[in-house]
Amino acid sequence: MARWHEETWPAIRAKAKRDGGEILFADQVGIRSDQVTGRTWGEKGRTPVVRRSGNRFSVNAMSAISTSGPHVRYVLNENPMSF
Repeated sequence: MARWHEETWPAIRAKAKRDGGEILFADQVGIRSDQVTGRTWGEKGRTPVVRRSGNRFSVNAMSAISTSGPHVRYVLNENPMSF
């Protein structure tokens, strides 16, 4: 970690400044309405059945923060995306 902080990170910052770029730290998540989380139980030897409505939808979200201050950017895409 120290090497990254002392060598890699300064090089990234210098390249972004030289190229007129901006450094962003991003993350994305996908959530489905039919995802079964948590635990359930059943009698020994019988697989438990988790009932669902059958109505399914999914939501994908991506966010990023900048190292250069508060900038707000908003993108809405109703179609599936691949990154």
